[in-house]
Amino acid sequence: DNDNWMIIDENNDDAWELTTQAGSQGTTHSAKLGNYGNSDGSKDELISGTIDLSGVNPSDPMIFTFDYAYRKNNSSDDEWLRFYISNDCGETWVLRKNIHGDDLSSVTAGGSYIPAGPQDWYSNDVTNINSAYYVENFRFKFQFENDGGNNIYIDNINLYPASMTSIEENNG
Repeated sequence: DNDNWMIIDENNDDAWELTTQAGSQGTTHSAKLGNYGNSDGSKDELISGTIDLSGVNPSDPMIFTFDYAYRKNNSSDDEWLRFYISNDCGETWVLRKNIHGDDLSSVTAGGSYIPAGPQDWYSNDVTNINSAYYVENFRFKFQFENDGGNNIYIDNINLYPASMTSIEENNG
């Protein structure tokens, strides 16, 4: 299978892309969906390549983390960021996280949004990935549904078994 990201642009306008405008951990790279002013309700998807999870111990819970930066364009915007997983290389998908409306962000930017710094990023954990997904062709995807809002950025994507959280980094 393809190790690269797949991009689905439902209405053939703006699509997910790599940007050098902003990053969540003091970097300048992230995935960006240029969504400013899009209001047709279309869904844009960013889909991972396959990841081999077949060697993970079935009793070891998986943890998925990511950061996103987003601001509304108007206070009435009700946009959705959804996170899905697949254990059959993307043939079928199961929803694991839904963030929308004020939960996505209650802050308005009033222009084409670019994160100004680390304070603009939200961190998220997904802990409901069970062992039925510990397969050699696991995939995940982000889906964004627009409603007249603003740009969204995703960065710092991590997937790891919970047992790895006890490993301390040596900062010496």
